[in-house]
Amino acid sequence: MRPHFTGGRDRKKAAPDAPSPPKAAVPPRRAGAGPGRPVGPPRYQYKEGFPIGTVLLAVIAALLGIFAIMLFLPKDLSHIQGYGAMTEPFKRNLYMEALPALLQQEAGKSFTEAEINGYLKERVQGAQRGSFDSMVKFRGVYVDIEPGEVEIFLERSVFGFRHTMSIRMVKSRYMDQLIWESAGGSVGKFSLSTQQFGPVVTAFKRLGVACDEEIRILTGMRDVLVEKDKITLVP
Repeated sequence: MRPHFTGGRDRKKAAPDAPSPPKAAVPPRRAGAGPGRPVGPPRYQYKEGFPIGTVLLAVIAALLGIFAIMLFLPKDLSHIQGYGAMTEPFKRNLYMEALPALLQQEAGKSFTEAEINGYLKERVQGAQRGSFDSMVKFRGVYVDIEPGEVEIFLERSVFGFRHTMSIRMVKSRYMDQLIWESAGGSVGKFSLSTQQFGPVVTAFKRLGVACDEEIRILTGMRDVLVEKDKITLVP
């Protein structure tokens, strides 16, 4: 048998393919599972809001701030007759005018709100005593007469700012005797009940000592008619 020639060139054998790198083993996915987790660092989840303790402290601080503002803001007394500076001195003595009614020498005596406040401006002079005498100044005492009650206002200047406190008085009877009782009051614009009025009632006790003679006339009457801006003594 003759040898077979292929034009003088030997056919080169093809080099075998390089083996591919092994693939990472992927665990089989369960049936019904969602898409795989994305590759990369885990996301940071920002949690909004404040702890409940911080919120409660903020609410308490806000309420205390409102309470302090209400205590310091003065009440408007411009509606009271006789309030403010007098154009001329009040020369009448209402105590001496009311005395005949106490002695039953007169059927009755009426005084207006403006007359009483004019008398109090001349009758009552006050001064702060103690360590705060340079920061607290007395400005005056005024009465606001409404049907069935009398509200007494004490006006002072605290650190140069006007400040008010008051006590409301209503009449009642005990064993056929006319008595006057506290029905609350106010400090600044904050209203107080009878039970809450203890811390400031001392100032009005001192006022009662200064006006002891006038208070005796009121309590010595058979009755006192309290009307709008006027009282009438009934012996």
